[in-house]
Amino acid sequence: MNSVTRPARRFGGLAACALVLVLSAGLLEPVSAGPSLPPWAAAIKREAPPMPAIGAKEFSERVILRERSITVLPDGTFQERVRSASQVLSSLSEVSVDYFPFNQETDITQSRAWHLPPDGKKVKRSKKRDFIDIKVGDNFLNDAKARVVALPDAKRGSMMFYEFLANQRPYELGTYEFFHASVPTDMARLELTVPAGWTVEHRWLRAAGPDPRIGGGGRHYAWEMTDLQPMDDADMGPRPLEESPLLAVNVIPPAGADTIAPAFGDWKGLSVWYEELSAGMDSPSAEISTAASGLFADAGENFLDRLRVTAHFVRDKVRYVDNEVGIGGYKPRPAADTHTNLYGDCKDMGTLLQAMLATQKVEAYPVLIHATSSGTVAEDLPSLLAFNHYITAVPLPEGIEVPESVEPAVAEVEGRGRVVFVDTTDDYTSFGWISGALAGKQALLIDGEKSQIVTLPGRRPQDHRIERELLTEIGEDGGLSFERTTRYYGEHATWRRAVQARSSEDRRKLIEESIKRRWIDAGEVAYTVEPERDDGAYVEVVTWTHPTLIEAGEHTVLPMFQGAESLMPSVALGRRKVPVVYEHPQTIHFRTVVKGADPLVGLPEATEAEGDGFAVRTSFEREGDEIHGECRMELSRTRFEPDAFRALRKIYSRSKKAGGASLWFD
Repeated sequence: MNSVTRPARRFGGLAACALVLVLSAGLLEPVSAGPSLPPWAAAIKREAPPMPAIGAKEFSERVILRERSITVLPDGTFQERVRSASQVLSSLSEVSVDYFPFNQETDITQSRAWHLPPDGKKVKRSKKRDFIDIKVGDNFLNDAKARVVALPDAKRGSMMFYEFLANQRPYELGTYEFFHASVPTDMARLELTVPAGWTVEHRWLRAAGPDPRIGGGGRHYAWEMTDLQPMDDADMGPRPLEESPLLAVNVIPPAGADTIAPAFGDWKGLSVWYEELSAGMDSPSAEISTAASGLFADAGENFLDRLRVTAHFVRDKVRYVDNEVGIGGYKPRPAADTHTNLYGDCKDMGTLLQAMLATQKVEAYPVLIHATSSGTVAEDLPSLLAFNHYITAVPLPEGIEVPESVEPAVAEVEGRGRVVFVDTTDDYTSFGWISGALAGKQALLIDGEKSQIVTLPGRRPQDHRIERELLTEIGEDGGLSFERTTRYYGEHATWRRAVQARSSEDRRKLIEESIKRRWIDAGEVAYTVEPERDDGAYVEVVTWTHPTLIEAGEHTVLPMFQGAESLMPSVALGRRKVPVVYEHPQTIHFRTVVKGADPLVGLPEATEAEGDGFAVRTSFEREGDEIHGECRMELSRTRFEPDAFRALRKIYSRSKKAGGASLWFD
C-alpha cells in the first residue's frame, strides 16, 4: 500500500550526500537585476529573532516558519502551497536542502528559493536548473518522488526561503500533517480553505493541539504550533516522530457535489469504497484452487494446521515486490496474477491468501493497518492516510480449540467472534503470532456492514517470550557439561530469524563468544538452530564443557540462571530525562537442572517480587540427586516516565538478584 504519512519536510532530512555533489556551489547565482525577497519572506526577515550566541548548543539550522496551505477547489482538487524559512546556525554548513514530495497525481506549478547571506546585501534567487526531481525510497514500483533544491554557500546566519506550488488530485478528501521538529522551529502552520457550503472536521492524534483559527466566513482554517523543540532520540526511548502531534483533517462537500475523490463519513463508507475498488481481485483461478486443495490435504483435518500451511505458502513462495504507482498503492493485483508471477506486495499477498481460502470455503477479510507508525487512527474520523499495510483476518469456526501457539494472533471481534490475524508479508513472523510492529495497534477490518476498527492482539507478556532450559552435569572430577536449549517466541523469534537470514555464521559466532566470555576455559562449543517450528518457536541448542566450577574466594560457585538478567534489556537511568520504552511486553522463563551436586549443597533462597508492571519469581527444590531451579520474569508495562524510574530500578535490581542465584560449594 501507499506510504500514507507525508514525509517530515525538514531541511537536510533527505539523504542528500549525492545531492550536495550534484548541486555544487555555483548553481545559485545572483540575479543581475537585483532580485528581492517576496513580501512574505521580507516580512520574516524583518521580524526574525536574533541569532543565538556562538558557543550555544547548535543545530545545523533553525526553522522560522514552516507553512503548508491547501485550497480545496469545488471538484475536490487540492491547490497546495508550501513555504518555509530557515536560518543556518552551524558554521560547518555549506549547503541547505529542502524538498517537496509528490506523486503522479501532483502537478508542480512553481518552485522557488532565495538565499539571503549574513550581510543581508544581495539576495540570490534560484533558477529552474537548480531543482531536480528524484525517486524516493527503494520500492521497485513506486511513484513517490521529491523535487529537491540545494542552496549553496550557506554560512552561519544565512537565511533560506523556499516556496512550492502544486495541484494535487487526492485519493480522498482529507490530509494528515505532522507537527514534528528535527531542529528548533518557531512556527509550524497548516492552512485550509474550502468552498462555500463545505465542512471541515479535524482530530489531533498522539498529543493535544490547538483549535483552528477560523475566518473567511467559516471557509478558512489555520492550525498553528509555536516553539517546537527537537526531542532526544535516546536509547530505549520514545521515537521522536511517534511522539509528535499529528493532525488529521477531513473536508466534506455538500450533498450532491461531484468531486474527483470521495469523502468518507464513517469507516463503513471507507470500507465500501475499498470493497468496490478491489472487487473481483480475490477471484480464484483453477491453479489457485488446485494449490489450495493440495495444501489442505497435506495439512490434515485440523483447521488451524490448514490455515498455517496456506499462510506460510503465500509468505514463503511469493516474493515481496511493492506496487505504489497511482491507485495501485491501494488496489491489489488479481490473485491469479500474483499466484502465476509469484511476486506482489502486502495487499497482493493478502488477496491471494483470501482467494486460496475461499476455494476451501474459508472466510477471510482484508485488514488495513499502519506498519511503521502508531497512533494514526482517529476512531471517529475515517481516513486512508491512517494505514500503509494490509493483513488478513480469518474468523475461527465455533467450538474450535485454540492452542497456545496461536493465541497471540487471536482476538474477539464484535459480530465475528474469534478472529486470527495473518500477515503474509512478514518473512520472519510465524502464523499464530503478531510482530511487535503490529501488536496492539488499531486497524480497519473490512467486512461490509460489519466493517469496524479493531485492536490487534499480541500485547500480553507471554506473546513475546524466551524460554530457556539449562541442563548442567557435574562430573566426579568436578568438570562440568552443559546443554542449553532456548526457545524464542513472538518478536524475540522474529528478530533472531532476521539476524539468522542475514548471516547464520555471524549468529553462531555471537553465541559462541557469549559462552566463552562467561566460561573462559570452555571447551568446544557446539551450536545448532531450528529457525521455525510449527509452534512458531526459534530454537537454539548450545552444548559446551568446562573443567571446573567458578572460583569465588574460598568457595566455588555454580550460577543457576547465568545470563537471565541480560535477557531483559536495561538502560542507565542516572541522568536520564526521557521515558524508557520497551517495544512490547515480554516474559523470560529460565529452568535449570543440576545433576551430580553434593547433597550437602544448600539451595538458594526463593524470591518473589511484584510491582507496577512487573513480576519476578524464583524457586528451587531437590528431586532425588537433582537440583531444580526456576526463574520467571514478566514485564507487562512498556513505558516508564522519569517519575516511574524508581519502579524501573526495582525491576532491574530484582532481575539482577534473580540472575545471581547460585549454588555454593566449599
